[in-house]
Amino acid sequence: MHKLLDITKSKGNDIVALMNFIKSSINNEPLSQRPMALKHKTLKENVILCVVDGMGFNYIKNNPGLAFLNAALVGSMHSLFPSSTASGITAYLSGVAPINHGVFGWFQWLEQPSVMCTPLPFRSKATNKRLGDDGINIESCFNIPSFFESIQCKSYSYSPHFISNEVFNVYVTRGSERIGYESYDDLMAHFSKAYQKREGQNYHFIYFPFFDSSCHENGLNNIKTHEIALQLDHFLSELSGFISHDDTSLMITADHGMIDIPPENKLSIKDFPQLTALMYKPLSGEPRVRYCFVEENNKAQFKHEFNKSLSQYAYLFESSELLVQGWFGTSDSISKPPHALGDFTIIMKDNFTLTEGLDDSCFISMHGGTHEDEVLIPLALVP
Repeated sequence: MHKLLDITKSKGNDIVALMNFIKSSINNEPLSQRPMALKHKTLKENVILCVVDGMGFNYIKNNPGLAFLNAALVGSMHSLFPSSTASGITAYLSGVAPINHGVFGWFQWLEQPSVMCTPLPFRSKATNKRLGDDGINIESCFNIPSFFESIQCKSYSYSPHFISNEVFNVYVTRGSERIGYESYDDLMAHFSKAYQKREGQNYHFIYFPFFDSSCHENGLNNIKTHEIALQLDHFLSELSGFISHDDTSLMITADHGMIDIPPENKLSIKDFPQLTALMYKPLSGEPRVRYCFVEENNKAQFKHEFNKSLSQYAYLFESSELLVQGWFGTSDSISKPPHALGDFTIIMKDNFTLTEGLDDSCFISMHGGTHEDEVLIPLALVP
């Protein structure tokens, strides 16, 4: 059984530290923090940041066939908590931690309006309908800064065409020239056009979701997933060969890693009616990290029932406790837990998940928890 990894000890060596380092370099500002692997590194005039969704540090180290990535690695850093796409990618696009950008998982309760949503697609969980179709404005639900607006240079954000024009992506990439791509060849064509006309400083953010998607569908160690990793490694090598290393730094990292979940470790909340009876809203968060909404007069009973039925598979914390300890990052303006965190946070042990018996139970690999393979992410730098 793996020991609970205290995510608060990673401050200064995580995604937020990396974004502070990039911002300080571009804006020529005093440096407040940087990941340890970059302690003696400096960035060139132009910066390219590639984020590979789901590709953890240990996966790269365990697969020497990823020749370019292994050669470019300078070390590792930590994801944020939860170690998920929703929280991590939003941190890259905003430059701040979850407590400051307000996205705490793939499924999240919005206080106003009271609806369970998927923030990144910005849809209702219940109907999969776009929230904008019901007149719900994303600015009324989130107050997320844009990293692109904080840097003093021309910036570009690249993502697959099916993501590029989504409401959430448009919102968090404001200040950048947004570019959607259909394939690696299409991405290279768009990138080369923008790169070759550079004048002064430029910042390019490139997002790759394909590895994460294959892990969910096929598993972390599946041959299809490995083929996707090899294709990406080849593309990144080509990208590195195309750019001028005299004036450009290429950085590659991830939002989180992945772990495979054996079918017998996929627990369903439906099998714990003694817990659901004490919750006034369904679970939110992700299968590896769950937020529970429990009335004050039921909290003691909820703890008791959890200890009887789930404690061998998971840890239970009051969300306010994790907030104070800095698990979601630090903020001077937050005095109480955001509504989205509920009253309790369940963190699954080892390679267990807590599902609702729906689509979330079919994924082979997952993320979000504190397993080393989820939390450790790569940091590659060329030159």
